[in-house]
Amino acid sequence: MPTFRHLFTGLYLLSLCSLWACQSETATAYQNTVRLTQQDFQHRVQSEGELVPLEKTTLQVPRRLWGTLEYLAPEGTQVKKGDVVARVSTRQFTERVSRYINSMADNQTDMRVRQMKVPLEALKSQANLAQQSHAADLKKLTETEVRQGPRENERVAARVEEEKARLQASAVPLTAQEQLEAKGYISTAEVNSARQNRLQQETLAKQAELKQIQQQMSYRQPDISKAALETRAAELQAQITELEGAAQASLLRTQELSSKSRAASLNRRVQSMESRLNNAEMTAPFAGTVIYPRISGFQAPYIGMEVYNGMPVAQVAKTDNLQVITRVHEFDIPAIKVGQKATVQAPGITEPLTGKVSKIQKLARYKDEQKPVGLKYFDVEITLDNPRPPADFKAQMQVSVDIEAEDQPQAWVIPLEYLVSGKVSGKDQDGFFLWQAVNGTPEKVTVKVGPRNSNQVVILGDWTGDEVFMLPAEVNAP
Repeated sequence: MPTFRHLFTGLYLLSLCSLWACQSETATAYQNTVRLTQQDFQHRVQSEGELVPLEKTTLQVPRRLWGTLEYLAPEGTQVKKGDVVARVSTRQFTERVSRYINSMADNQTDMRVRQMKVPLEALKSQANLAQQSHAADLKKLTETEVRQGPRENERVAARVEEEKARLQASAVPLTAQEQLEAKGYISTAEVNSARQNRLQQETLAKQAELKQIQQQMSYRQPDISKAALETRAAELQAQITELEGAAQASLLRTQELSSKSRAASLNRRVQSMESRLNNAEMTAPFAGTVIYPRISGFQAPYIGMEVYNGMPVAQVAKTDNLQVITRVHEFDIPAIKVGQKATVQAPGITEPLTGKVSKIQKLARYKDEQKPVGLKYFDVEITLDNPRPPADFKAQMQVSVDIEAEDQPQAWVIPLEYLVSGKVSGKDQDGFFLWQAVNGTPEKVTVKVGPRNSNQVVILGDWTGDEVFMLPAEVNAP
């Protein structure tokens, strides 16, 4: 017969079996769990780079010059100081200079013609003015003479003529002769002759009387007004001639100055064009190697290429002194700092180069400038400890770069795939969290992260190392 002790033992064993079954089921449901491990963390950033000359000068198309490249030294050519590296075609500028020179010669000729015309026109204007002034003086004298009227002797002569004619008319015995004719003592012809003589004298008297009337001021007023108007017209004509002469002289001077100004402007253009022609050849500032820059990130210059002001067409570099230009992904750039050590390895060369990060570009760029999509990269310059590397290292050689970004001793790390980014509880902004197994149940735990590499990430804070974290893929699985 079983005792109470036996019954208690059976119940205990049954409970242990049930607990073991539950634990086995939990372990089966969440197999990919991990704990934080405390270790020395070393963050290294790997990237691809290129060996580039440390000293180089970019030759650009000079200011206000454009055209096509008619000469370009082959890439890799060794040049000396002063050697022609590139030359821009200047045919269109030469033709323009020729046109400007011809126009300048025409304007200079026109300017000289104007200069010669100025004194001639001045003499002509003076002669016309003198002639018009003389005519005005004559008109003025005529007006004075008309205003003064006939002289005293002319007035006396007119009165004498009148009186003389009347006396002679009264002296003709016309009445007596008519009586004698009636008696037949004289002929009719003699009477008619006497009558004609008397009529003639009376006519002369009337003419003399009319002449005296014409000598009066009231009768001569229209002539006086006419003479005054003619005098005024002559004076105005003289003034008009003077103004026309001044206007003509001013016009000639203006035309002369205009021609001179145009000639000076064309001369400045010719000098500017000649300056451009003189700068059409781009020479090496020092002895070095010709390298082709990449225009717009991908296009190399070539003969016949259309170029314009400021466009880079060639580089002259001293290939003995080298540095490394590498592109670091924007995901890794926060870990890169100036002064960090770097190791440079070239394909086929066992001995690596060492250096330090010297400059980090502020502006991100796409890896493929022709396809500006995806993540971006930052150009990072690395100065080699030995700027004159062995002869096996050549300029523009592709190299692998390993940058020692950051070291943290005894840091808590976790595999990178366990870290989740997104909305965290109680906050609107994005953050980082882990799924922690608490009593077999996943709970979201907000964490602060430190540096990371391609496999691990540092989790900041105080941890015991007993915390168990779950893989997000399993937590989110149905």
